[in-house]
Amino acid sequence: MRYIISGSNFVTEMMVPAAWSNGHTDWKYIRTVNRMFSGHRLRTFPHYTFFDLRIRFPVLKGIRDIQILNYGDYDKFKAMETMQRELGWVNYGGKHYESIYTRFYQGYILPAKFGFDKRRSHLSCLINDGRITRDQALAEIQRPP
Repeated sequence: MRYIISGSNFVTEMMVPAAWSNGHTDWKYIRTVNRMFSGHRLRTFPHYTFFDLRIRFPVLKGIRDIQILNYGDYDKFKAMETMQRELGWVNYGGKHYESIYTRFYQGYILPAKFGFDKRRSHLSCLINDGRITRDQALAEIQRPP
């Protein structure tokens, strides 16, 4: 495998400070949070450890990540409408709220423990791209994460 086609894109993710993204791929951190709050093993949670990426699977170093949404005029809201209409997709309520873990991490852990709300950067990206207004973003920020 030479390429991974991903859904990351500059339009909705370019203004996220690096300090706001620590932990979400750190398997030791994820396992510890799960142990503290759940008590159940994460048997099916997909993950790679640092050892896997650097030692066990050195072939992964040569794989190129293609962020396909950067090659066209990506409109998050039109994409959501199309998925709802054509695929029966149901909006899960927030950016990266597609799993219990990411919803808990971004909606509770980050604001409560570290004092930052990733919606601020996500909404800033949409303002910068002209997809929403500043007033719309401020209204969204008034709602609890």
